[in-house]
Amino acid sequence: MNHGFMTFSYPKASLAAIIEDATQFGYTGIELRIGRNQGHGLEIDSSHELLTAARSQAESEGVHLYSLASSFQLAVEELDEEEARQTLAMATAIGSRVIRVFGGAFKDEGLDLASARSRLVSGLRRFSELSKELTAGSADDTGPGRRGGVAGSADGSVVIALESHDAWTDATVLAEVLAEVSKDNVGLNWDPYHIVRMHGTSVADHFPTIRAWVKHVHVHDGTATTGAPVLTSVGTGIVDHEAMIRGLMEIGFDGFLMGEWIHSLMEGNTDPVIYLPRELKKLRKIEASLE
Repeated sequence: MNHGFMTFSYPKASLAAIIEDATQFGYTGIELRIGRNQGHGLEIDSSHELLTAARSQAESEGVHLYSLASSFQLAVEELDEEEARQTLAMATAIGSRVIRVFGGAFKDEGLDLASARSRLVSGLRRFSELSKELTAGSADDTGPGRRGGVAGSADGSVVIALESHDAWTDATVLAEVLAEVSKDNVGLNWDPYHIVRMHGTSVADHFPTIRAWVKHVHVHDGTATTGAPVLTSVGTGIVDHEAMIRGLMEIGFDGFLMGEWIHSLMEGNTDPVIYLPRELKKLRKIEASLE
């Protein structure tokens, strides 16, 4: 498996510092949280020169700036096409192969499921079209998220990945939405924790429903609360990581397990220098036991 982490582990650190720790701990991927003014300093309005320099900096250390964690909420808001174009341009410049999007808490906006689902499907389809128009061929035939691979798209365009999050944690609904979208560069950003926590279905129970749509994975563990999540060390919460990894191996998943260890939500010692190497060691141990 390929391993990375989101920059929420280092919300104030520079990109250079994040890359340094990634290489020291054995990670080869980074997911940039954008739109939050984090210390890495890379946003959709950054200059092309800055973005390509960041890509070169990361790749020189064997690290892939693999994915962008955006704030699009496509079931709640109409797709902002200009922002989508800028985000796709950023992804291409830094070599990212995935853009994470949300559905959004549609009930808070006074929408019913049918209306929210229709808007979500339309937004994902349009984002897919823009990605194919602007980024086809940006991924080659090698590496994580490669063209034609399980985690990639047929034409090498940037993948738009809907996260199992907020109001969108029913595996059956997620599978139905993605089947209706029916675009090879649109899939699921599978976060098992949120499905288990919010919808109450175990990994073993819900994975068969969504396995055909998995394009990107967020990994973490946590407590069984429907309030603000509390993230815990792998193997100490409610997620069956062995079932998760076994399922990914079965489908030949070739993307990243991206650790979403949000600094402010971590239980116990919240120093990434402590938990990043610890979590990677635990994941690799599970993987080795299944090989």
